[in-house]
Amino acid sequence: MKVDESNEGWRVTFDDAQITQIKIDFRVTLIVAELSASGSLTIEQPFEIIEGNRRTTVHPGEMLSIPPVLDLFNADVESVTIERMGRLQMKLATGAAIEVVPSRPYEAWQFGWLGEFLFVSAPGGEVMEFR
Repeated sequence: MKVDESNEGWRVTFDDAQITQIKIDFRVTLIVAELSASGSLTIEQPFEIIEGNRRTTVHPGEMLSIPPVLDLFNADVESVTIERMGRLQMKLATGAAIEVVPSRPYEAWQFGWLGEFLFVSAPGGEVMEFR
């Protein structure tokens, strides 16, 4: 795992990472693991799974919209891009992506890597970084 920062935001790249676990409640949490470390992406608002020209909207907490998330199990993760204004995109090796936009009243997402960092999309879109 490697984190690069630019004026636009951050890009986290992986050598060999997979979505190894999916947790579902009023949020959707994807556990991402490499050989020696792991992290998670927790999404607390509607988000999209993008596959080619198809966009599927998932509403955490609404069980009828959850099935497409299950197809992400064991997917290889290439990168996570975080824009300073709160948009996050996780790219998968299949070419698919998960995209979350900021929320005005709530934290839209949190992405952290155990012992390394935590990024949080604060209400309104500002991204907070903890290291």
